[in-house]
Amino acid sequence: MFDPSTLAALLDRSPLGLYVVDLDRFDTNFSDFLSAFRRFYEKTHIAYSYKTNYLPALCLRVRQLGGLAEVVSRFEYDLARRMGVPGADIIFNGPIKTASDYWEASSTGAIVNIDSAYEIDLLEELVVRPGRTGPFRVGLRCALKADGEVAATTRFGFDVESGDFWRAVDRLKRLSGVVLEGLHCHMIPPGRSPAQYASIARRLVELSRDIWGRGHEDGPGFLDVGGGFFSHMGPELRAQFATNLPTFGEYGEAIAAPFRECFGHNGNVRLIVEPGLALVADAMQFVCRVVDTKRVGTQSRALVGASVYNVRPTKSPRNLVLRRIVNSAVAESPALSAVAPSSASAASLTGLTPSVGGASSALCESGRAITGPTDVVGYTCMEDDVLHRGFEGELRRGHILVFENVGAYTLVLKPPFIQGNVPVFAYRKSWCEPRCVRRAETLDDFMTTYDFAPVDEER
Repeated sequence: MFDPSTLAALLDRSPLGLYVVDLDRFDTNFSDFLSAFRRFYEKTHIAYSYKTNYLPALCLRVRQLGGLAEVVSRFEYDLARRMGVPGADIIFNGPIKTASDYWEASSTGAIVNIDSAYEIDLLEELVVRPGRTGPFRVGLRCALKADGEVAATTRFGFDVESGDFWRAVDRLKRLSGVVLEGLHCHMIPPGRSPAQYASIARRLVELSRDIWGRGHEDGPGFLDVGGGFFSHMGPELRAQFATNLPTFGEYGEAIAAPFRECFGHNGNVRLIVEPGLALVADAMQFVCRVVDTKRVGTQSRALVGASVYNVRPTKSPRNLVLRRIVNSAVAESPALSAVAPSSASAASLTGLTPSVGGASSALCESGRAITGPTDVVGYTCMEDDVLHRGFEGELRRGHILVFENVGAYTLVLKPPFIQGNVPVFAYRKSWCEPRCVRRAETLDDFMTTYDFAPVDEER
């Protein structure tokens, strides 16, 4: 994380907040997650979930680390291709695909996981079309029962307990030019426990035996168990979950066990996992500044230059870990560790350029102090724009706030609502200065897709 004086200077240029992505942390998460699986099954591959965070700095890093791209739309597929990902390293999921999508995927060698029967209808039409340059590499998405369920409840895939699944298998096997390479199941079981994921993995292995046979050489090319895994969390965030959260190692051991039992430790079948949140959630922080504090009735509130959509766009009831910075020193909520080393605490926040509403950083320590419990509220006109409920420390104008664990779904779900998107700065411990990897959104960016001519005007 940047030292407090650097954060203050960045906020003076970005008064509506900013994100910091810790590339060292992301690298560690990727390595730890992959190692946790390969310890038990060597042929494990990570297909990073693009929808979790589109930041090119992360997507490109995944490619450098040897990961695949997991996409769920043509938009995301094209994004991966734009960043130089070979088609053979793309897993194309999602419920909506067109004939054009399949044709493009066949030309680059991407694997497309079939979600519904209409996609097989498309393939039956495409295999007789002239000009195709490669086979259609496909997998079947499986709808499985979660532990304790009487029947599958997911809306995705083919119900393996019905005839639909086996009819799909038979249709694909009869299609010349279509290669059924594997099975896919992305469902988030209740509790997200290793045992529940192991049950999914075991069922996929069993189905693969029924389809491809039981010999090691006759198995599928891949079995994809999807994503939804918990990320690393500090004790304050973990305490808000009702169960003990599993480690990467526990996921790896449980999920890899059925693969190792069937195919051996160095089996030919690829085990594909699709983490997103597990890799990026704790690799990003959001930083903003307190604009003012007030009391309304019995409620204490601190207004910040940000909105709930920057940190909790799904408006989850859980509080993210929040830290405050006062006079460039870190003031913590209970039991939190420092954002930066104490050697940085002598740096001053005063004397910097103007911030929100013309206020200067020199206003740090000025204005009315307010003590907890305080709700941290945002710039929108929505009553539920609450970034954090019940902060217990003292807050006053100019304090810098740092929200942890904001890497998943914030950048992709933040709408152009009232304010544009804010910049993202990348951090590595070895760097001397921050690097901007996404600039702030401008009005020109926003206007690009609109036609501003009066609709009744003659053209």
